[in-house]
Amino acid sequence: MREIISVSSSQTDHIRAAKALSEQLDELRLPHAFIGGFAWSLLGSIRPTEDIDVLIETQNLDIASLRESLVEDDRHFAKFGIKLYYVQNVLEGVDREELVRRSSNNVLVETLQAGLLGLPIVAKPTLEVGEHSIKILHPSVLILTKFKRWSVSHTSTRPKTIRKVASDTNDINFLILWLAERRITIQFESYRGKMKPELLLMVRRFRDKYAESTELMESLRSIMPDDWDVMLALPAPEEDSQVPPA
Repeated sequence: MREIISVSSSQTDHIRAAKALSEQLDELRLPHAFIGGFAWSLLGSIRPTEDIDVLIETQNLDIASLRESLVEDDRHFAKFGIKLYYVQNVLEGVDREELVRRSSNNVLVETLQAGLLGLPIVAKPTLEVGEHSIKILHPSVLILTKFKRWSVSHTSTRPKTIRKVASDTNDINFLILWLAERRITIQFESYRGKMKPELLLMVRRFRDKYAESTELMESLRSIMPDDWDVMLALPAPEEDSQVPPA
């Protein structure tokens, strides 16, 4: 029987963990930026999330070694199986796995290596958000991480993936409006690791799917004014059969 670990969905807990994680990564001189649902929450999204995702330029470290370093340098970080957690309250004399078992409101930390899984190869540009100045991938590039995952998953019939696609769609819609309200345009050239035509095809898939949502499409067009016609002139994209890891 799989053990049930208490995991927090509190933004306050997530921010505390993100601050500690960012301090450690700065000490290691590893450029990083938070992405995923946590980044969206810092921008005002109310969608609940149960982890914090951080994009890291790992330099010469692999992710496993990096996690070991985090655990060694800060007792609030603990591994349980293959997962990494931030533990709110440290108990002396208790080993890390047992600490995760005993603790409530652990924060699940997803360390993502830049350049893998279709993610950007660099963790920039960034935007510092909130009173704690948490670094997230700049929204003008962050939105492309969701278009990337949505574009390879949206035709899946697997129940778990269908739920992820629905969540990704809501995140994309939120950030389209967030950018449009601030007159910020999508920075395709800043998404390092994918050619611009590839990125435009991902957005084209989304546009073709939701073309009848006229207000949303007007907002999308407003945040890519120089690229809208170029995108529409591209050959209709074939559906990507790849499905990213769950």
